[in-house]
Amino acid sequence: MLQQINLFDHLEIQRKFTFSLETMVWLFAGFWLLLCINLGNVWWQKHQLANQLLATNADYLKAQQQILAITNKYPYLDPNDLNKSIADLQANLDANERVITALEPNAVFSSYLQALSAAVVPGVWLNEIIFSINGERITLKGDALQASNIQQLLQQLISQSAFAGISFELQGMDKIAVKTGTLASFVIISHEKELI
Repeated sequence: MLQQINLFDHLEIQRKFTFSLETMVWLFAGFWLLLCINLGNVWWQKHQLANQLLATNADYLKAQQQILAITNKYPYLDPNDLNKSIADLQANLDANERVITALEPNAVFSSYLQALSAAVVPGVWLNEIIFSINGERITLKGDALQASNIQQLLQQLISQSAFAGISFELQGMDKIAVKTGTLASFVIISHEKELI
């Protein structure tokens, strides 16, 4: 007996696929479902980007306020502004030099101050020293413990070489009562010595 074996029997026969109305409806529904999912995803990403933009704008405004606070505290040095400042300072320096040059010939009072400091007499103190603009007149106002101290001051002033050609005279003297006794308040004025 002969036995025949068909090896293709166990394989299913492949069916033909045809587009039916039901298949087309399912495919169309699947397409719209994917399209809606995609649209939802796009809207979700747009919402996230909008939130990120708001957060970034808030950070930007905060950083801008910090920069503004720093520039108010430490102003930005503009090179043009620096050049203008340097020019202003130079103009101010030139003006000061012109004033010093104009006053320099009349600035004999510095040697007068040195001479006054050398003419110190114990018991006498000066409250006011007035120099005229061109140094022609010196006015000394002060107080002394005794009237004899004022005479000693006049002697010391006359002996100073810076005051050569200048004479000093006591213009006024008043006695002032204080707790410890009396003081002599005085005014001394200088005059140029007259040539005989």
